[in-house]
Amino acid sequence: MHFLPDSSSLGCRIEGPHVHVRRRSNSSAYAKSRQSRWIPVEAETVALYADYRYERNETPEVASC
Repeated sequence: MHFLPDSSSLGCRIEGPHVHVRRRSNSSAYAKSRQSRWIPVEAETVALYADYRYERNETPEVASC
């Protein structure tokens, strides 16, 4: 997942936020296409993912008694 506006510093030449789909084995199942591809991601999805990550990192631990 490249959710940055510019992922060139990561070695990616695709502009804008996107997800790479690569064919690989996943419990004996493969992606339908043999070719790797990428799917663009909308800004709202990036914002929701950022909120999710923030909530996951800020969840207080429950103290055991």
